[in-house]
Amino acid sequence: MSETITACENVCRDFSWLGRIDPRVVQGILTLLAALVASATAIYIAKWVYPQQKNIDRSNEVFNERREAYRKFLTAMNSLYTAVLDKDKAGALTRMLDLHAVASDMACFASPGVAVFARDYLDKVQKFRSIAFALTPEGKLKLPREWSKAKAEAEQARVKVIAAIRMDLFEGSAIETQSVVAAFFPKSYKGEDSK
Repeated sequence: MSETITACENVCRDFSWLGRIDPRVVQGILTLLAALVASATAIYIAKWVYPQQKNIDRSNEVFNERREAYRKFLTAMNSLYTAVLDKDKAGALTRMLDLHAVASDMACFASPGVAVFARDYLDKVQKFRSIAFALTPEGKLKLPREWSKAKAEAEQARVKVIAAIRMDLFEGSAIETQSVVAAFFPKSYKGEDSK
């Protein structure tokens, strides 16, 4: 017990000079120390935290733009496909032009994989549209076999671009994406093995 008292006495003796300092000086030193801590914190935030947050915000903004571009592309894609199936020649032409405009915008945000599948879809649906509206004077298809083949190719390209967009947006596994796409397109989806 005497060691504890001796230790306390030593501490009190070592810091006894603090009692002789004017409290205003101690208050000034503490204020200066608080200002230094605040300045150091502000510099840390300005140099490291803020730039990281700006990068995160920029990435989120690009992701939102990509998602919106994909949404517009899918809407235009489905609208064109429906117009071709409905045999609306004028509507299909208008929607084809719209799809090309939307695809150009999407090219700025799409991942390379999605861009390749989107371009393939544009080519296949254009071929399907031109065959679908190549009619005899009696209004019958000039190329019925080619129509079936072009329709199947356009459907497969459509499914592949949807799967690619889903993979790009949700970063899920290929198996999950295949399951979802196959559920919505059971007749036209052939999976990875059909490439």
